[in-house]
Amino acid sequence: MRFIDNLTKKNIKINTSFLIYLIAVSIETLLIQSLSDLPPSLINWESKARELLNFSVPSDNFYGPGGAVMLLPFLWNGPNFDVATLFYSIVGFAYYFKLNEKISNKRFRTFSLLFPLLNVYLFWLFVSSQDTVIEFSLYLGFLYFAIKGRWLVADRKTTRLNSSHT
Repeated sequence: MRFIDNLTKKNIKINTSFLIYLIAVSIETLLIQSLSDLPPSLINWESKARELLNFSVPSDNFYGPGGAVMLLPFLWNGPNFDVATLFYSIVGFAYYFKLNEKISNKRFRTFSLLFPLLNVYLFWLFVSSQDTVIEFSLYLGFLYFAIKGRWLVADRKTTRLNSSHT
C-alpha cells in the first residue's frame, strides 16, 4: 500500500502536453492507416521475422534483419501490423518531443512540434514504406540518447551504462 501511495503522491508526474502530443500522433497514424489504399509495408518483413523466430537463417539476405527483429514482438498482429506501425510511430515521436524540450524558444519549439504533424506524407510513409517507421524511431532514440550522453560502453571487465565517457 505504501508503494501505491508513493506513486500517487509525488513520483508520477504526468506531462499533459506530452500525452496530448502522443494522442495526436496516434490519431494521425490511425487515420492514415484507415485511409491509405496501399498495403501495409511491414508485411514485407514477416517471412524473415518468422524465420528468425524459428532460429533459422533467413532465406532472403537482400536487406539486413533489423526490420525483422523489430517486428518479432508484433507477429501476432499480422498481416497488417497496424499495432507495430502505431507503436513505433509513438516511440519515435516521444523521442522527438523529448528532443524538442531542449529548444528554449517557446514559439520555435511549438512550431517544431507541430510541423511533423502537418506532414501527412511522413505518416503515409510510416504506413506504406518498408521500414520507415522503425528507422524513424531508432534514429530519434539514438539522437536522444546521444545528446544526453548516454552510451552503452563495453570493456573487458563489464558492460555498463556510462554517461561520463563519450
